[in-house]
Amino acid sequence: MKKIILFMSLLFSLGLNAGSDSAFEKASDDMRFDNAYQFYRLEQYDKALILLQEYLEVYEDGSHRETAFDYLAGIYFMRYDYRKALKIYLAHFEEFSDTEEGVRAYYNAGICYRKMGMKADAEKVFTTIISEYSAFQSASDARMQLDVQNIIK
Repeated sequence: MKKIILFMSLLFSLGLNAGSDSAFEKASDDMRFDNAYQFYRLEQYDKALILLQEYLEVYEDGSHRETAFDYLAGIYFMRYDYRKALKIYLAHFEEFSDTEEGVRAYYNAGICYRKMGMKADAEKVFTTIISEYSAFQSASDARMQLDVQNIIK
């Protein structure tokens, strides 16, 4: 009971200081993501997957979206489910193509294509990163992927 009262008073004080709707939404956003993160950190990936997917569906403007995309795709990648990882990486890139993390997600999509044996699609991703996102660190990594792919040919 004390925890509930403390929580409610915290929410009430946040509401008074920062505008009740926005403070409540921020606290809700943080708590929802933190729940998912705790399962991720504890390597309880099935629960983390559910909560991360819910977070991305509910919080379309959430402050933790990039990290949620990254963790979600990473779990699928680690489980060798490259099709699902690819879908998440592409969604991450589509939403955040102007950030280092977004371009890194696109690079990871290229890795997924390569892992699935779709070399032409992987090459297209890496070439696009090199030509259109050369200012990002992922461009040099993409160049290295193409160099390795050319050596193997």
